[in-house]
Amino acid sequence: MTAVPFLSDQNADFFGLQTLLLILIPTAAALYFGARRSLRRYDPRLEFDEENFDRLVLESPVPVVVHFHQSWDIKNRVMESSLKALAEKQRTRVPVGFVDIDRSPEVVGRYPELPLPCVTIFHEGELLWVLEGVFYEEDVEDVLEQIESQLDVDFEELYARADMDWERARRGYR
Repeated sequence: MTAVPFLSDQNADFFGLQTLLLILIPTAAALYFGARRSLRRYDPRLEFDEENFDRLVLESPVPVVVHFHQSWDIKNRVMESSLKALAEKQRTRVPVGFVDIDRSPEVVGRYPELPLPCVTIFHEGELLWVLEGVFYEEDVEDVLEQIESQLDVDFEELYARADMDWERARRGYR
């Protein structure tokens, strides 16, 4: 009786461990990357760049909080959670977003006096407030309350009446 060539002792290893690895590795990778994508959380911040900065920040009837940052800088990663919390709290009052310094050099070039990274508040095209370095969401909320009382307006009402497409610029699930 002759042996079947593909089931011989020489090929036994190929059909054993190697086949198992060829199936398991891509399957494990697909499960890992699929799970990572599904576990990402909603990011309520806006992403400003050269295309939408004028329209969504400078032409906004509502004050806009803008964080000028570099995504690779560890200080910015620390402040990111404060900015997300601020964006969630101010969701129906004041737009909160960021400008990536590396991806939007033209926007940053308009404001050479800004200490980078920083958090700013713009209103009707004017730069009203700048905070350099690490910040807490309460600091920005206090300044927003001061601006609201000085202007004698209700930000929530202004936000509701504003005809701005902020939802499109939100980061969404990332």
